[in-house]
This record gives sequence, structure tokens and C-alpha cells, in this order.
Amino acid sequence: MRKEVNPDAFKYVIDYLSELLRRVGLGGFPIDAPLIIIFDIFIEFMQNLEFRWNLYSNTSTAVDLASIKMAISDLDTYFELDSMLAIKDYEKFINQLKLTCCTND
Repeated sequence: MRKEVNPDAFKYVIDYLSELLRRVGLGGFPIDAPLIIIFDIFIEFMQNLEFRWNLYSNTSTAVDLASIKMAISDLDTYFELDSMLAIKDYEKFINQLKLTCCTND
């Protein structure tokens, strides 16, 4: 069940996501990454963020600013995005390798 997000907390999330999308390189989205990979990573990141803010807000019916800040602090380590991007790049590489191997038979 999705919880309601406090308006101040929601504004904080929007400001954070705006900053996140402007980052390039370490700790952000590489400018040369294919758009589909950026979207996949962004969606996965949002799901992780939502899971954590729900966890930190415990049994309350609404998510407050403190819960949002704790969730962002957990995810904003520069490793979360880089690891997700590395996984996507690895999967893409493996799929291309499979296509190459299969077409050469």
C-alpha cells in the first residue's frame, strides 16, 4: 500500500531528483548512456527510494520529511547509481555476446 507523502517531503524529493539528473559522471547519470538505460536506472532508483522511505516512516500513514531525508541519505552514496549502471551495461554486453555467438553458428 502506498503512503501519502507530506507536501514538504515531496518538494524535497523533487528537488533532489532534479539535482540527481543534472549530475554527470561519478554519482550521477553518464551523459553518454543510452536513454533507455538511464530510464531503467532512474525507475529502479525511485523504487528503492520509495521502499526505504516507507520503511523509515514505520506505521505512520504519511511519509514525513525526516523519513525522506534518511532514505535519500542511504541511496545517495555514489555507489548505488554506478552499481545499477554497471549491471545494466553487463547485461547488455552479455546479450550482445549471445547474439554474436548464435549468429556465427
